[in-house]
Amino acid sequence: MGNMIGLAAKYLLGGWFGTQKRTKRGTVLDEAKIIINGERQDQYGEPEDNFALIARLWSAVTGHTYTPHDVALMMAQLKVARIVTGAGSRDSYRDLCGYAALAADMAEDDGGKKA
Repeated sequence: MGNMIGLAAKYLLGGWFGTQKRTKRGTVLDEAKIIINGERQDQYGEPEDNFALIARLWSAVTGHTYTPHDVALMMAQLKVARIVTGAGSRDSYRDLCGYAALAADMAEDDGGKKA
């Protein structure tokens, strides 16, 4: 939790980005970065481990094989569905960015086969 507070303080004080201008549209990306590298990871552990468990559960229920990368993409689709139906909020956009970043990491870790 202390690390999260430190990251938030740097962000709010502008120290994280130095002299770069923060735009309103960029803040959602900044928020996603803070959350996937701090708050969510502290709550749920490594995303790869959590998504691997979800993939195994979904695979057992559906009879199809899912990977952690698939889970990240489907969670992103969930956020898109919420946004499209009007039930989404700024948090939905932030989470969408986070899931996309996690999916990209997992694709790169897989040798770029899915990127």
